[in-house]
Amino acid sequence: MTAVLSVLTNALGTVHAYSAAVRLGVLDRIDREPGTAAEVAQACGLNGHGTALLLASLETTGLVDRLPDGRYQPIVPGLAGLHPMLAMWDNLSDVVRNGNPVLNLDKPEQAASFYPQLVTALGAAHESTALHLAQNLPAANRVLDVGAGASPWSIALAARDRVCKVTAMDLPAVLNTTRRATNRAGVADQFDYLPGDVFEIDLPVAAYDLVLVAHVCHLFDPDTVGSLLGRLRPAVAPSGALTVVDIVPGGRAATLHELGLYLRTYGGADHPPDRYRRWLAADGFTVTEPVVLDSDPPMFVICAQASANPNRTGERP
Repeated sequence: MTAVLSVLTNALGTVHAYSAAVRLGVLDRIDREPGTAAEVAQACGLNGHGTALLLASLETTGLVDRLPDGRYQPIVPGLAGLHPMLAMWDNLSDVVRNGNPVLNLDKPEQAASFYPQLVTALGAAHESTALHLAQNLPAANRVLDVGAGASPWSIALAARDRVCKVTAMDLPAVLNTTRRATNRAGVADQFDYLPGDVFEIDLPVAAYDLVLVAHVCHLFDPDTVGSLLGRLRPAVAPSGALTVVDIVPGGRAATLHELGLYLRTYGGADHPPDRYRRWLAADGFTVTEPVVLDSDPPMFVICAQASANPNRTGERP
């Protein structure tokens, strides 16, 4: 019973400490410039002791770092931008009861109003995993980053190889954040931007050595994912590749992630790697075994190699 109480108390305390830090401007303040508890309290007009307790609590939960000089900073840039996701969880009982998500982020118009404030923190959270992945992908001079967001995956590729040119594709409102991310990373000169809905935009044929679909497919139901991968196939150059990065189903973190998808999509799910292999094989790719990445939640990568003369089965598993 003590362990159960501890789990619930820690979870509740973490959520409310984070929410208070956002509402009081604490996270925005230390995101702009690291500060001590006293400096943050003065800047935000807060009680000094309360601010010190709040920052110390956030440090113990891993949401902020305390620097050697005593100043605090968020664990990732833009951390306050994740706050709107908390409000969705207040509606979980209603969503479970009626099956209707709080938001329908399957639709571009709702996604465009929701994701721009989130993707900076999401990109920073994936940065170390993306750097590791980039070292293990084959060289590609022309990359299409589908649903780029803050582009952590393609930024890592561009930083690895200065001749690599990336086309970041996403909704126009999100690409504003993409531009800031590439400027901050010092690779903006290697990026072009393709605004639009991935399900409607016209893509050039055989234009890319690598089509990267990272942390995107879980937003959609299986039929939609199969259609998306089939739609991207013509954009892959002969002997090019399509690479999928997504979350491994199962496990505590992935299960909670899928519950979160239930709150914000009608069909989103963490699809098993074998399903991706069947989809990609049906589009004429030679598909590698999935590799599980060292991440939380665990993610996998599947590389699918195109042939010069694709032999598509036409069957969507």
